[in-house]
Amino acid sequence: MIAFRVSINGNVVTTAGIPGPHVLTAIISSAAGPTHERISVDVGGLASRQGSRRQRHLDWLGEELKLGDQVLVEIVKLDSADEPIANQAVKSLPVPKRRAGGPRLRVAR
Repeated sequence: MIAFRVSINGNVVTTAGIPGPHVLTAIISSAAGPTHERISVDVGGLASRQGSRRQRHLDWLGEELKLGDQVLVEIVKLDSADEPIANQAVKSLPVPKRRAGGPRLRVAR
């Protein structure tokens, strides 16, 4: 499987991977308001079972960062990965039915 090996300041903090159909993400964020600032790295994903509509949301990392931190995401192919720190079912939302001749999504150009 494809996996992300994530290091912060030279130390491997997690190796995240999901076998089968999936979405895997590594996100570095900065959010600032009038009274606070937060910099973080999050690694998570969405796992699907082949032939099933049931999905699970998985998290491996949610770490605050500070100025000067170095984050490395190495893309690797492995047989196994670390267990996620959180694993929860995704509540499915009903898929809206489109009326015949109804409006279609249009892309602005």
